[in-house]
Amino acid sequence: MKSSDAAKVAKLLLRAKTLPAMKGLVEDLLTEQEIEAVAERIEIFSLLLQGTPHREIAERLQCGVATVTRGSHELKYGSGVVGRLLKR
Repeated sequence: MKSSDAAKVAKLLLRAKTLPAMKGLVEDLLTEQEIEAVAERIEIFSLLLQGTPHREIAERLQCGVATVTRGSHELKYGSGVVGRLLKR
C-alpha cells in the first residue's frame, strides 16, 4: 500500500462528521466481508489491550493465532493510533 493511498482514504473519512455519515461511507466503500474483517481486527486489538492471551482470542473469535499475532505486532510496532483510540 502506498502512503498516498492511505492519505486519500483518510482524507475522505475525515469528511464524514457524524456517525451516520461515517457508517454510510464505510458501507459504500467496503464489502460486507471487508467490514466484518475490519470489525474482527478491532475486536482483536481490544482484547489484546485487555491482556487476553492470543490463544483465547483466537478461540473466542474463531480465527487463527497468526491473525491475533499480526494484531499484536501492529499494536507493538505500528503507529500506535489504534491503541490510543481504543483506550479512549
